[in-house]
Amino acid sequence: MKRTGLTLGILLFLVAPLPSICASELAGLGISQRATYTAVDRGRQLYEAGDYTGAVEILRQAVEEFAAAGDMERQAIALSNLSLTYQQLGEWTKAREAIAAGEALLLQIPDGTNGLLLAQLLDVRGKLELATGQPEAALDSWRRAEAFYRESDNSEKAIASQINQAEALQSLGLYRQALKSLVRLRASLMEAPDSLLKARGLLSLGNALRAVGNLTPTLADDLGLSPDEDLAAYSDRTILAESLRIARAVNDPDTIAQTLMGVGNSNLSYGNSLRDRPKSNNDERNQDLVDGAKAYQEARDAYQEAARVAPSPVTALEAQLNELSLLIEVKELSLLIEGEVDTALDNLPTSADARSQIQQLYAEIQSQLDLLPSNRAAVYARLHLAQSLIDLIDLTAVQGVRAIADLTEENIDATIQTAVQQAEALQDRRTISYALGIRGNLYEESSKDAGDEAQRRQNLLEAND
Repeated sequence: MKRTGLTLGILLFLVAPLPSICASELAGLGISQRATYTAVDRGRQLYEAGDYTGAVEILRQAVEEFAAAGDMERQAIALSNLSLTYQQLGEWTKAREAIAAGEALLLQIPDGTNGLLLAQLLDVRGKLELATGQPEAALDSWRRAEAFYRESDNSEKAIASQINQAEALQSLGLYRQALKSLVRLRASLMEAPDSLLKARGLLSLGNALRAVGNLTPTLADDLGLSPDEDLAAYSDRTILAESLRIARAVNDPDTIAQTLMGVGNSNLSYGNSLRDRPKSNNDERNQDLVDGAKAYQEARDAYQEAARVAPSPVTALEAQLNELSLLIEVKELSLLIEGEVDTALDNLPTSADARSQIQQLYAEIQSQLDLLPSNRAAVYARLHLAQSLIDLIDLTAVQGVRAIADLTEENIDATIQTAVQQAEALQDRRTISYALGIRGNLYEESSKDAGDEAQRRQNLLEAND
């Protein structure tokens, strides 16, 4: 399934909540104004600590006091931060109202003085639009933000907007377009010193590369790369390893977690490709099984670390969902390996162990789903779970042993229906369509006695008899 990382727009609250105020300026302010700036700082602290309800109250007070002082610029920025905070709470109508009010204020400021502020508000609006299933609108907002940043000679923010645009393109499934944009950025990113922006850019590039597959000479030419370019440098696993190194160096927990997710996804994809690759002889087949198992181990390690370090409950849950998908793959691969490949793979669970771990992980995921705010990430989390459970039903049809005792089509359908209802509340037609497609898969598999996927798995097992 498609998965986009957190956009760089969220950094607005953390790094540029207000135009800077020096100590002498603060000292010259009246008591009420000084209290307002102190309140904004407190709001930022609450936001960083995850106390979004507390941050909302503080920021609403700041908005009112900036309005009373006639300070439209700072009122607009406070409104954008209020929108960000409402987004964290899943209060989408209030988030839209706050960002719209901020934009209306900036339009009252004479032309030529508000370009940078408008760019920052467009960053926040793009994040809101992507989170509520409007990637086309988000793409337009970030393109406009980039133009304003360039007019203001803020090249770093312009690059951040380009990375956000690539995230929107990937959300639309336009991976080649996203890749073309990111490849153009790669040279400047690689030459730049280590930074959060560089780590995020390489993460987006690595995810896009995984989506399109290996970079062939034809694709490289289409992307505008030189014929002499070393295509090995464009391996998704290589790019993501560098992104993770930088994320650890700058010590940003969210970026570390997101990059670990990318690393895990790339290793899972690589393991699947080895599992499914045609083999000419038994030795080649056995080596692919061993290498695939190692890739799965690395993927699982990455997902588990991501779940541990992620500051966001949503990211932690997504990591667990990815681990659940992996365990289903491992359960199948274990059946192929057990008793056949004489290699020590201590971290790869046996089929029985995988079944037990699937049960435990499923219970943990179920307990967390209802705690998420009703946003696009929560919708996709439910759909990810539903698709994994459909895959598990397919595998059960082959093995005849349920990994989850109470797993039924009705349970899966209920998960999908909840996702559809949440997507309808967000007016996210694209996600509704995606959800209904998964629901169709569920009943198609049922009517075909677990369908072609189950047959493929059976063929793999029979090949080892």
